[in-house]
This record gives sequence, C-alpha cells and structure tokens, in this order.
Amino acid sequence: MVRVVPQIGKPYYLVPRDQTRGFGNLERADMLVPSWVIVEF
Repeated sequence: MVRVVPQIGKPYYLVPRDQTRGFGNLERADMLVPSWVIVEF
C-alpha cells in the first residue's frame, strides 16, 4: 500500500487491483486503485 496525503481532503491508500498477483509487490502490480478509510475506532 502507498499512503497518499493530499493538502486538501482526507488521506487514502493506493493498493494493487489484484493482490494475489506479484505477491504484493507494487512494482509488479498492473494497476493501483484508491482505497479510503470509511470508519476508524
């Protein structure tokens, strides 16, 4: 995962589209998709 912290807005993460490919290696991922945290406790 790559955490992105914009100057305006909430932080989000870029995660591989298919986490089973490349064993989680971001350099071998074919596409990164955004993922937001919905609820934190």
